Amino acid sequence: MYSAPAVSYPVKRSHIHLLVLTSLWLMAALAWLVWVLEPRVPGWRHGLGMFALLCTGVYAGVDWWRSPVGQLCWDRSRWQWMEARRGGVPSDQPLVVDGSIAVKLDFQFLVLLRFVPQTGQSAPGISPFAMKWMWLERSWSRGHWVALRRALYARVVPLAAVGVEAEPILRSAAKGVDSP
Repeated sequence: MYSAPAVSYPVKRSHIHLLVLTSLWLMAALAWLVWVLEPRVPGWRHGLGMFALLCTGVYAGVDWWRSPVGQLCWDRSRWQWMEARRGGVPSDQPLVVDGSIAVKLDFQFLVLLRFVPQTGQSAPGISPFAMKWMWLERSWSRGHWVALRRALYARVVPLAAVGVEAEPILRSAAKGVDSP
C-alpha cells in the first residue's frame, strides 16, 4: 500500500467563504425587510431585529477576516499547521502545531476542513481546544491540489515503516510560509 505524498498547502482567506457568509446575511436582510413591511407588528421589534441583523453581519465579517492564514503540512505521518500571523498581524516566527484533520465538505475545487490541535501541546498563543476551520481552494496552488486531496484521505502510516525522515519535509515547508 502506498501512502500519500508529503505536501505543504497555503491557507488563505477564502473568497468562497466570504460569498457564502454574504449570501446568508443578505437572505436574512431580505427576511427582515419582508417582516418590516408587515403592518401588524409593533415598530420596536423591527429595531431589535435590525440590531440583531447588524450584529450578525459584523460578527460574520470579523470571523472571515480572522480566518486562518498559513501553511497546512502533511509529512506522510502527521498534519502540522504553520500559522503565518499571530493576533492578526504577520509574524517572523510561524506558530507550528501538530494536529488532526477532518474533512467536513468536499466539492472537488473547495474543501472545508476542521483542524484540531493535539492535546498536551504547550505553544504560546494556542489553546489545545482551539480548533480551526479552514476553507481550501484549488486555485491557491493547483500544482499541489491533487497531492493535498490524497493526503486528506490517506491513512496515517508511521514514517519509520516507509523509511522517510520527517524533519527535512517540515523544514522545507517552513521556509515557504507566506505572510498574508
